[in-house]
Parts: sequence; C-alpha cells; structure tokens
Amino acid sequence: MSRALAAFRHNLRPFLLIQAGALTFVALFYLWPTFATAATAAGEIKLASGMIGAALATAFAGFAVPEGVRRLTGGQGSTRADALFQIVFFMIIGVMIDAFYGLLAVIVGRGTDVGTVATKVLIDQLIASPFLFMPYSALAFAWRDMGFSGTRFRQEWGIELRRRWAGIVVMGWLFWGPVLSGIYALPAGVQFVMFLCAQAAWSILLVWLAQDGRE
Repeated sequence: MSRALAAFRHNLRPFLLIQAGALTFVALFYLWPTFATAATAAGEIKLASGMIGAALATAFAGFAVPEGVRRLTGGQGSTRADALFQIVFFMIIGVMIDAFYGLLAVIVGRGTDVGTVATKVLIDQLIASPFLFMPYSALAFAWRDMGFSGTRFRQEWGIELRRRWAGIVVMGWLFWGPVLSGIYALPAGVQFVMFLCAQAAWSILLVWLAQDGRE
C-alpha cells in the first residue's frame, strides 16, 4: 500500500498529464468531427479484427511501446523470456478487457449519459478491477519473479497475492478511475481505442510496481 502511494506521489505529474490527455481525447471526439471520424474508423478496424485484434493491439500498447521507449532512452531491454511473458500477459489482458466492455454494454447499456458512465466505472473499479484484473496482474508478475517456477508458484501464490494485491489495486484506482470516466463516456466502438492509449502509459507503471518482487 505504502509503495503504491509513494509511486503515486512520485508520478503525480505524469498521472495528471495522462488523465488530462484522457479528458482531451473525449473532448476532441465530441468537438472535432475529423478526430471523431478517425477514432471511429480505428474502432471499426478493431471491431473487424475481433479478439485477435484486441490481443495484438494491447500487446503492442502494453509491451512494444514502453519497451521501445526504454531502449531509446538507453535503458536495458527485456530478456527473451520476459518479452515473451509480457507479450502473452498483455494479449490476455486485451481479450479480457474487450470481453468485459462487451459485457458491460449488454448489462448496463451503450449510453454515454452520466448514470450509465458512473455505473460502469463503479462496476469496473469495485468489482472487476480488484477481483479479476489486478489479481491476474499481481499473480502473473509474481510467477515471473519466481523464475516461472510452477512448483514455487503453487506453494506461494496466496502469500504473493496478499503481499501485492493492496498496492496494485490502490494504484489502479488512482490511475484508472479518472481515465475510465473518459473511456465509458465514449461510444462503445471507440472505448477500446482510448483504452489502448491509456494502457501504454499504465503498463510502464505496472512494470515499475512489479520490481517490488525483485528487490
């Protein structure tokens, strides 16, 4: 928990910049027809590509973008094993998110009114995030930090989940809460496009938090 809050304070400006970017995305969509047309077209491409497109696009946003930035700034690149792990990890995230957005559209509706947006944000942040997305992330990186040992993971997954869960959930709330308000304020076909933009930024923070298991 304290690590998450420290990370939030340390990254407050980037957080606010990204969240402002999310609001800007929404404003441009509704105020600039050219931008709306481009975003809608991108959403249609994603829709046509189905789950495979969602998986590949999320892997690109979640791994390729931060990996490229890391290398361009002189940082050490990922090992082959770690690169493969992250690609698969983010591909699964993409499928999960795409399916979840579709489920919300069916259960809550496709509207962008305040009530619908608020309901989706609450379901996302109070149910899906703490009990599905964040545990998956915490356990996946715990397994990576164990050297991909199945035996050790079976023995220690409960301990690792308890150790990591609170911090990563709090960080997720602080980052994704405001961003999701923007995502769910968009038409269903465009939500995943904005999610990809935010995912590229979030993945960098997620990888940083994952270093906790290596220190």
